Amino acid sequence: MAQILTNVIEGYHDLMDNKSDPRVNDWFLMSSPFPTMCICLTYAYTVKVIGPRLMENRKPFDLKYTLILYNLFQVIFSTYLFYESAAAGWASHYSLKCQPVDYSLNPLALRMARGCWWYYFSKFTEFLDTIFFVLRKKNDHISTLHVIHHGIMPMSVWFGVKFTPGGHSTFFGFLNTFVHIIMYSYYLIAALGPQYQKYLWWKKYLTTIQMVQFVLVMVHAFQLLFIDCNYPKAFVWWIGLHAVMFYFLFSKFYKQTYVKKDKRVKVEDQKDDEKTKKSNFMLCFTTQTALYEKTDDVKEMSKGYTSDGNRLRNRMAVREYGVGLAKGLLSAILCQGTDARTELVMVNGKAMAANRYIRDILEPYVVPFASFIGNYSILMHDNARPHIAQIVNEYLDTVEIHHMIWPARSPDLNPIEHVWDMVGRRVKVRTPAPGNLRRLSAAVIQEWQEIDQAVIQDLFEGMPRRMEAVIQATGGNIQ
Repeated sequence: MAQILTNVIEGYHDLMDNKSDPRVNDWFLMSSPFPTMCICLTYAYTVKVIGPRLMENRKPFDLKYTLILYNLFQVIFSTYLFYESAAAGWASHYSLKCQPVDYSLNPLALRMARGCWWYYFSKFTEFLDTIFFVLRKKNDHISTLHVIHHGIMPMSVWFGVKFTPGGHSTFFGFLNTFVHIIMYSYYLIAALGPQYQKYLWWKKYLTTIQMVQFVLVMVHAFQLLFIDCNYPKAFVWWIGLHAVMFYFLFSKFYKQTYVKKDKRVKVEDQKDDEKTKKSNFMLCFTTQTALYEKTDDVKEMSKGYTSDGNRLRNRMAVREYGVGLAKGLLSAILCQGTDARTELVMVNGKAMAANRYIRDILEPYVVPFASFIGNYSILMHDNARPHIAQIVNEYLDTVEIHHMIWPARSPDLNPIEHVWDMVGRRVKVRTPAPGNLRRLSAAVIQEWQEIDQAVIQDLFEGMPRRMEAVIQATGGNIQ
């Protein structure tokens, strides 16, 4: 047993001292694999155990601006790494068919080696992806795929830098940095706020791009098993099998997230069709609060539509919730002076109690937007019981949201009424008419998005006239 242990230790030192690239031996973290291994294990334990435990009884952090800066940094860093790998070889003298490692002190060879180390370092910076999930209490995002992908990469790349910092296997890093430019650009747009969601329709194609990347790496690596090339076969298998593993992990994720979801939607559509034949149904949606600068009048509206587009009045069931942002104002769709508008966001359930109003409306939507606006603003919601509950007032005071109580017998002058009418009329004339709740929901969301911003702006500009008319009708003086 002692002899076996001795042989293992001697073999390890021979590998590290005699088989590695001497150019990188003195580089940071390159003398031994164990520091990198410890960092990776610490990362996995932190994001899966320690982090969620520490955040369990804490409020999630608002990291909007941190995420914007982080994703911008990753886009710039990935662009730099892609450029370096291209300039040092893949856009000049490197061969896609067979590219041995140049272990000389040639400037281009050293440039590629340094690029490999910086690519290795970039894998540590990507740990922040998961750490931000933990701090924002997005634990459902910390999947096995996510942790394996981020946790394995630094260790995998370490061996590449230690033994083959250049040559054939750097094709993986060349492709990967390009994919990361696209990926972090997507995350950057998403971090800018919900008003940019309409530009993120290509989300599922990110996974497709990742899978195509792994297929290209597999083909590029395994071709060396069939041709003569002065490149270590061990690293051919190392890179190729990594690509195979990640391909199947991402493929499984894609099927679970998109393919099965599409099938599930079709099944639910069929179920909705059956329910529709048996009974009438209602789609209710609300624009549940808005933030305006100064003292502009704004309130909550809740209206319902039947499947034929007819409005149902005096119904307070809440199905959907929409918000939008513009020039220091937070509003459902009325974004004055700008074309920014967010999509409707579903809030399931038929009743809105005070606790739920805080949990599902104020906390996830109103508070982040108020923080994003930054300027002094006033939140106005009507006197519905969930809105005037003591717990709601205390919560708004805690998060420093200024709010105004609606006076008794206040007329409704909010131009959103006209917008609901537009949505209802558009849905009503659709051919074919939405046949179930899911299709009706999709129709309402689409019509919501397609209303011309100029029409909404006209409604804003018409508010003073409507206010004057109401004041005069009630005997008031507008002079």
